[in-house]
Amino acid sequence: NPEIQYMEKKISWLIVAAIGVQLAGAWCIDVMDVDSAQYASISLEMFKSKNFLQVFDFGRDYLDKPPLLFWASSFSFWILGVSQFTFRILPLLLSVFVGGLACYRFCTLFYNRHTANLAMLFYLSSQTVFLMAFDLRTDSLLTSFVMLAISEFARYMNSLNLKNLFFGAVALGLAMLAKGPVGLVVVVFALGSQILMTQNWKMLFNWHWLIALVVVLLILMPMNIGLYQQFDLHPEKIVNNNIIMAQNVDTQVMQLEEAKKSGAVAIFDDKYKGEIRVVSVGDFSKEFC
Repeated sequence: NPEIQYMEKKISWLIVAAIGVQLAGAWCIDVMDVDSAQYASISLEMFKSKNFLQVFDFGRDYLDKPPLLFWASSFSFWILGVSQFTFRILPLLLSVFVGGLACYRFCTLFYNRHTANLAMLFYLSSQTVFLMAFDLRTDSLLTSFVMLAISEFARYMNSLNLKNLFFGAVALGLAMLAKGPVGLVVVVFALGSQILMTQNWKMLFNWHWLIALVVVLLILMPMNIGLYQQFDLHPEKIVNNNIIMAQNVDTQVMQLEEAKKSGAVAIFDDKYKGEIRVVSVGDFSKEFC
């Protein structure tokens, strides 16, 4: 049908235009305060230090966000040089193409190609996607990989094709690398709603989900190794952080049994009798003294 072909061509050009606007904004607009500027600084610090498993912000341990955005921007710095544009370009391209592909694939599972193209156009030209492109945050990668995970898992539930299960698990792992457990929560809620609506209870107990779990854990392994090296191998950091916080020190005198019930820790339990002096440091520590 010539009319449908003409419409498809217009939609394609509008999609290209939407992507072009996002790329132009990434080139022309300065990195915005506060989050995006902080992420750019962390990515630059990671690129200069060549320490890609541990995340630091001006030399201080950083634990607020997982490292996927910082990895992508650091790689972009290495390939294209350091600039505001290169900080955005690779995460932007990932979010645009992964999000657009996920939207298209999900729609073709339930509708025709024309509807899928329209859905992709609406997504890529939405105000939210433009804002995520101009003010780059972890949400852009989170959104795209959550969409891809839902799309691939939906295809798996429809066909039981293990290839879809594998790609869905990879996308889910990357979503969690983008912004933590919230990626898992959204995907589980979406799939659970589908199972509830279709009453396909057998799908809940399909052993193939164990394969997906293993793939997700493998994707998360580099981040977990970095966290172990940065924090678990250095318990003194917890003590030092609490010292820096200058928490209140409170001293109480109480009976032995009362002190035990309060949750105070006794290193040499057999040496304490009668009244006990209990020292508390905020919510961090409570011990016999």
